[in-house]
Amino acid sequence: MNFGYVKDTAGITKPINLDDIKIINVTSDSITIRYNLTGTANIIGQSAFFIGFDNPYNMSTVDIESQFYSWLKNSLVSSSPLKTSLNKALPQLEIATAGLISYASNTFGTFLAAVDVDAACASTPTTTCIVEVAEGAPPVGTLVLEYKSNSDLDTIANGDYALEVSGTKYFATLKGSRIKSIVVCPLLLDFVFDPNQQASGVVDDSNYVSLATFRYGDMPDYYNVSGVSYEFLGDDMGGGCSSLSYLKSQDDLTWPSGYIVNGFLGASGGLGQLPAFGLVLADPNVANWDGAQLYISQDYYVTGDKDQATWSTFSQDFWLQGFTWFGNGTQNPANTSSSVGEILGNGYGRIFLPLGTSFSGNATFGSIQYVNYNYSGVLNNSSNCS
Repeated sequence: MNFGYVKDTAGITKPINLDDIKIINVTSDSITIRYNLTGTANIIGQSAFFIGFDNPYNMSTVDIESQFYSWLKNSLVSSSPLKTSLNKALPQLEIATAGLISYASNTFGTFLAAVDVDAACASTPTTTCIVEVAEGAPPVGTLVLEYKSNSDLDTIANGDYALEVSGTKYFATLKGSRIKSIVVCPLLLDFVFDPNQQASGVVDDSNYVSLATFRYGDMPDYYNVSGVSYEFLGDDMGGGCSSLSYLKSQDDLTWPSGYIVNGFLGASGGLGQLPAFGLVLADPNVANWDGAQLYISQDYYVTGDKDQATWSTFSQDFWLQGFTWFGNGTQNPANTSSSVGEILGNGYGRIFLPLGTSFSGNATFGSIQYVNYNYSGVLNNSSNCS
């Protein structure tokens, strides 16, 4: 294989694969080498090598492209193992970052400049970026690039930022568009609902949170329940608020609170160790579920302390895998051909939320709400069930 070399701002020399290049995108502040064009011209969706740089002398894109191709030609014909680096071929540019990017190892996020951790955690990042991490918290050294379009990525200036990835906010210091340090922000929940507070035949109104079933008939099959009504709250037959006569009754087949109260979900089915649901309002001072983010904790029951519990966004990536005490927690639940995703909504779902007041006291819901959630766990189209 043929390689060229480039040194990034951290002083690390990176090898660039010069074989099987399909196309090269050159702008005034970056060069993207693409290796695969299958099915799309989207550089984010394909394997690519990204080089971002500062251009203090305003070198034209035409000149950058000309000198780059001259370097590429010389590198391909040179037999020396110590080939001239791209830095030397383009001395007018200050290479900020360099490295491979690909769809499989990137996540979209948002960022915003922040003076300190308090400002970062209180802010709402709005500028789109791609983050070089497939899942979980991005570690030190992670590449973060501003996303302007599928074919236009930019490095981010050195400094401190609020960085939001997969619903979690961080305070991050970037150097050479890579994370130098990172601190996770505390999750400031507005509500927590704990279905474990129900008991057979006993309703706890302030914690009666329940997922409405998407597919008619799946829940009784899922829990191997027979001899009960197939009337569902919020099922695909369009029940919603109009079916409130079934809520909190022996015919309520929503999970988990409905199943607890009607006697089909006791200790053997997880009562006492069920996940809790948390929510962050779009505006903490307005009682409106639209735009709120839905979270779930599988360890809240241990201490009952929201600040000690582990919270995950209730996104498609999370619930498609099944989760604690939801049936047998597998992709293909027992007694039904439907997957967890099909039962919960195939990219969107429905949930009943109880009345209550936020922890800050600034938002009060006076009635049960029937709300949709999308594949990211963001709520929308809430209905006030009076």
